[in-house]
Amino acid sequence: MLLRFFIVLLLFVPALLFSQTDGRISGKVLDSETSDLLSYAQVAVYSLPDSVFETGVITDDKGEYLVSGLKPGDYGLVITFLGYLPAYHEPVKITGNETTEAGITRLSLNVTALEEVRITGQASTTSRKIEKQVYNADQFVTAKGGTAIDILQLIPSIQISPDGAVSLRGTSGFLVYLNGKPTQMDASVVLAQIPANSIEKIEIITVPTARYDAQGKGGIINVLTKQGKLSGTSFIGGLMGGGSPANPEFDPIRYGGNILVNHVGKKFSIYGGADYSRRNVRGSREGKARILQEDDSYYWMVADGPRPEWHINWSARAGADIDITSRDRLSFGFYHGKQVEGRTAEYLYDNYYGDIDGN
Repeated sequence: MLLRFFIVLLLFVPALLFSQTDGRISGKVLDSETSDLLSYAQVAVYSLPDSVFETGVITDDKGEYLVSGLKPGDYGLVITFLGYLPAYHEPVKITGNETTEAGITRLSLNVTALEEVRITGQASTTSRKIEKQVYNADQFVTAKGGTAIDILQLIPSIQISPDGAVSLRGTSGFLVYLNGKPTQMDASVVLAQIPANSIEKIEIITVPTARYDAQGKGGIINVLTKQGKLSGTSFIGGLMGGGSPANPEFDPIRYGGNILVNHVGKKFSIYGGADYSRRNVRGSREGKARILQEDDSYYWMVADGPRPEWHINWSARAGADIDITSRDRLSFGFYHGKQVEGRTAEYLYDNYYGDIDGN
């Protein structure tokens, strides 16, 4: 009798395990107007026809989600996100151990209509998301003709020292990305060699997600350059110059220029550009030093004179993008740049012997 029980059990357990399935539903959530990816949107799954809640997930930083562990049956999806109207996805049928594609779900902003209200003004230069702040470069009119550093000087969380060193929220432990790809050069060098009029947006990523390099613990500055939208050839150029006539003896003088050429075809695009910038800083220095002598007198060295310095940046870049398929693209790029800094000291020393007070 006991033997027959074990035989039945051995036959029943594999059948039970085989009957269990792991159905999955995948999809993507976008903004209905801008087609931006919506990260951290909530996806709730209900079994039909009783609308019993089964499970829920949130979208990743690419706006994608994957629901797993579903038994065969019909399921309804409800997608919600703060500030948007909820979206009800049509029923999804799970038949076995496979992944069912739910496609793209677009959410619309929750807008309340107001009567007899008219608002006019300038578009905001900033958009805020959970993990980053996005600044539109076109709104920083005073930075046009300069470099990326001229734009960054106008962003609250970024500080730039007189010698061009860049810090994000008081720290230098951050990374610079160009169009979503990390750069290996010093931040001040990279940013000084990107023309301001070729920049579309700057993203300040304070909480880097898994898609970014883990070395950027202090944050990430992602510079997004303008990309051609229509077929054809475009030229972008600029000149920069400035100083202070009110105090030309000490104020810096700046000048430079840049050019960017972009050609977009049906299946490929090529670009090339070059830029040059120079910043001359005029300064002076006064100093005193004394050396005690054996007879208790002092040897005084009093220095006074100009101490000019200069910062020069130039770079050249070229690249090509080839569309292999509608979803695959092959990119090539070349970049070469150089940064030169220097300083001279034209001091005039007055040396003499005197007492401790310099008399």
